Amino acid sequence: IGIDMGLSTFATIAQGDDNHLQEIANPRFLKKSLQKLRSLSRKLSRKIYKSRNWFKAKYNLQVYQVRLKNCRKDFAHKHSTQLVKSHDIVGVESLSIQSLLQNSPSSLARSIADASWRQFLNFLQYKLQHASKFFAEASRWFASTKICSGCSRKKEMKLSDRTFRCECGNELGRDINAAINIKNIALEMYKAAGASV
Repeated sequence: IGIDMGLSTFATIAQGDDNHLQEIANPRFLKKSLQKLRSLSRKLSRKIYKSRNWFKAKYNLQVYQVRLKNCRKDFAHKHSTQLVKSHDIVGVESLSIQSLLQNSPSSLARSIADASWRQFLNFLQYKLQHASKFFAEASRWFASTKICSGCSRKKEMKLSDRTFRCECGNELGRDINAAINIKNIALEMYKAAGASV
């Protein structure tokens, strides 16, 4: 399989020779919890610093933040385990999360941080290695979204372009095209590692 990480969809997965599509919905834990977090933060700010009520309000906020963190962790564990159980060769894209966070508008950066891609990919990697299965991470310079999965032509794409259209007639969703390219590069890396498919 090839996995393309995203925000509208947490992960787009291309699998098998027929490139069967599977999608993992983005749970958006922070977006769902933002109102509650703001409410708890406001309650804390209204208390007298280091008073008994201040410590109570601080504790309530911390408990909710830990709960949010555990929801992300549980989501990553469940989906990574499911993928490892059902597949032997997994390809992913190399992501510089820190660079993405620094170079994105604040609202987009918050969504990227909330998605916790790195946590999911780390779980996936160690579980595959533990199961003696193959994990392939495409180079950061591999332009998975700009290469046609049908004929390998390269085409410039804007972030707003959600469909990949090529001169060869290949027309796919941007994320699906990227997932197929990642799957193909993972197979090449698997063969290059001396294994036989």
